[in-house]
Amino acid sequence: MMGPDCPPKYPCVAGIYLSNLWYGHQQILIEYLGLDPMLVPLFGRLQNGWQPTTGLDYEQGMRLEVSWGHDPFWVWSRRNIENCRAAGLTWGRAIGAPFLYRNPRRLDALSESLIFIWGTFWLPPAPIT
Repeated sequence: MMGPDCPPKYPCVAGIYLSNLWYGHQQILIEYLGLDPMLVPLFGRLQNGWQPTTGLDYEQGMRLEVSWGHDPFWVWSRRNIENCRAAGLTWGRAIGAPFLYRNPRRLDALSESLIFIWGTFWLPPAPIT
């Protein structure tokens, strides 16, 4: 769905981004605030995954989405926010990785469950020769 406050061809509804739902980050942060994640969306944009620069550069369109309407954004580290400020993106905040806010008591409920984690990595694009 395209909202009137979104850059052309980018999916959002007035600052609410579907990518915030990836990995449960939005749910973790909303629960940390003591709110119901089923009722309260997170307005703004979360960095997804570790990134060495601004935290906005490696997810396609994220920098454009954030800068288009000056939506709030949250990155993981001091280095990310310093790089954002150097790039003119001064209104964001560094909050750490969202999974750090996870309630450890909720993880105890999973003690009888099997969790499979698939290892992933990122490589910069290389020219095809």
